[in-house]
Amino acid sequence: LFCVCVRVRVYVCVRVSRGWIYPSDDSFANVNVCTGGRDGTHRPYDFRNGLKIHPKANAMPNDVKHDQVIYSIIPDLKEQRIALRMLAEMYLCGFSTTNYALYIVSYAIGRALQLRRPLAPPGLELMANLCSFFKVYGREFLGVQSVTAQDFEKEHAEILAEHKIDYAPCTVSPDVQQAMRNLLEHYTQRLEKLLLTKAKELRQRHRHDQNTLTLRGELSEERQERYKNMKAKVEKLETNVKLFADILGRETVALQKALEEDEAAAAAAALAE
Repeated sequence: LFCVCVRVRVYVCVRVSRGWIYPSDDSFANVNVCTGGRDGTHRPYDFRNGLKIHPKANAMPNDVKHDQVIYSIIPDLKEQRIALRMLAEMYLCGFSTTNYALYIVSYAIGRALQLRRPLAPPGLELMANLCSFFKVYGREFLGVQSVTAQDFEKEHAEILAEHKIDYAPCTVSPDVQQAMRNLLEHYTQRLEKLLLTKAKELRQRHRHDQNTLTLRGELSEERQERYKNMKAKVEKLETNVKLFADILGRETVALQKALEEDEAAAAAAALAE
C-alpha cells in the first residue's frame, strides 16, 4: 500500500509539473479549484462562470481545429482511470487532504462544455469515461443516490432492513457536492438538448432516404453509411445521457415523446399558417 501511495503521489507531481492540474491553496468548499495551463500559471476554476476559452482555440479558423485544441488540454481520463480512482480512494480514506481526482474531473467537464462538436469520437469517449467515474463515486462526490440504487433499495427493502449497509462517513463537504452536481447537471442538460436536435436530424435523414429509395429504387452506399454513422452517434449519446441522468438521481428526457410533441407543434403551426 505504501508503494502504491508513493507511486500515485509521484504520478500527480509529474502531472502538476507538466501543467495539467494545480492544487489550490483555497478551500475547495469555496468552489474555487485552481487549474493551470501549460504556461505554469494558476487559474481559479469558477463553477458558475466556467473556464476561459484557450486563446489558441479562439484563433482556430473552424470548429474542427477549435475542438482539437480543447481535446489536447483535456486530461486523458481513459489513460488515467486507474490513477484517478486511486486518487479518489486516497482522498476518501484520508491518505490525502487534497481532492486531486475531483480537480481533474471538474476540469475535464469544464473543457467539455466548450466543445463545438461533442459527438466526435474523442467527445463520445470523454462522456463514457465521465460516466464510468461517477458511477463509482457519484454518492461521495455528488451527494446523491442514482436512480438504479434507489430502485434496488426499494426492491430489496426487506432484506436491507435486516442487513443494513453502514456507509463510511463522506469526507466531501456538501458545498463541494452541490457545486459538482450543478456542473454535471449543466453538462447533462446540454447533452439532452443536443440529443433532441440530433434525433430530429436523424429522423429527417431517414425520411429523406426513404423518399429517395421509393422514387429511385436504390440508395447510394455513401448515404447508407452516413445514416449508419449518424444513428450510431445518436444511440451512444442517448446511452450516455441516460447514464448521467441516472447518476444525478433523476429521470431523463423521454426522447420519443419529445419528438412526437415537436412534430405535433410543427404540424399545428403549419395549419395555423
